[in-house]
Amino acid sequence: MNNKAEYEALIAGLSLARAVRDKNIKICGDSRLVVAKYLRVVKGILTQFGEWYAEHVPREGNTTAYALSKFNSPEIENYPSSKVWDEEKVRQKFTTVDANAILATRVPQHDADDRIVWSSCKDGVYTVKAGYKFWHDRNVDGSAVVPRSKGWYKIWQLVLPHKFKIFIWRFCRNNLPVRVRLHEKGTDVPLQCPMCNADTKHLRHVFFECEFASSCWQTVDFIFDTSEMHDVHAWILDKLDRAPQSEAMRICTVLYGIWYWRNQRVWNDKVVPGKTAMDLCFKFVQDWKEARSKGVTEVPNKKQPMQGNSRRWQPPENEEYKVNVDAA
Repeated sequence: MNNKAEYEALIAGLSLARAVRDKNIKICGDSRLVVAKYLRVVKGILTQFGEWYAEHVPREGNTTAYALSKFNSPEIENYPSSKVWDEEKVRQKFTTVDANAILATRVPQHDADDRIVWSSCKDGVYTVKAGYKFWHDRNVDGSAVVPRSKGWYKIWQLVLPHKFKIFIWRFCRNNLPVRVRLHEKGTDVPLQCPMCNADTKHLRHVFFECEFASSCWQTVDFIFDTSEMHDVHAWILDKLDRAPQSEAMRICTVLYGIWYWRNQRVWNDKVVPGKTAMDLCFKFVQDWKEARSKGVTEVPNKKQPMQGNSRRWQPPENEEYKVNVDAA
């Protein structure tokens, strides 16, 4: 084989060895002259390995190197103009420690500006989705607080107002500010359920066992065995994963309606029967769907059926700032 082929085979072999993080390498060549000549050229690359040595072998005994010579290294474009460190000059101008560090640094073979890349993406471009996947893969498993489920994906596919989907996501994350959770965080709040005055020990009571919640589910002909709900968050995620979308949307609408009217009782002392609460909630969703189908995002001068007489947002005066807060 010619010298160029041997040189490219040598570079390709060293690149492959570096890619698989081999620490010790053995270089075999069928030409003593070529082995000696090109080892000096690639000395900077060789410093990246722990130990290496070269051996001359006859061509008939070096079939592996011959096959590798047919593989053109992408790092070698023009022989012998490949970019390598001038070891002699580097060692003249720097201390031994610095020179070794410089020579161990790979020299790019193509001109390109440095840029920050996100190693978890093939194109190197960071996205919020990629960042979430990075966190998710390292923090979520079968025993984690956040269970693995296809239901997470199904939440965002529901044809419901976005605030409904955010609510369901928070519900499954066990991130709703129910009284028992607030009490665990050190907030001085009564633990009695504001709807039935029973002790609230868990989220299951708020959305399923409370008298008001039970009447809401009965209104829409949903009957559940709460004894099966050992983990209500995982139970809902499983429902979202397995149930048809229409049924999943009904479940999520009921959950949101229970939460909405519970807050109406707490903050506005407003109480309605379960049937009325569900009628208004489902009417709100239906009105939203109709407006969405017409391309209308907001109906002016029309009170939303679930919002009562709440004030509409107004822009601030000139040279003033306005902070809007929406909290349950």
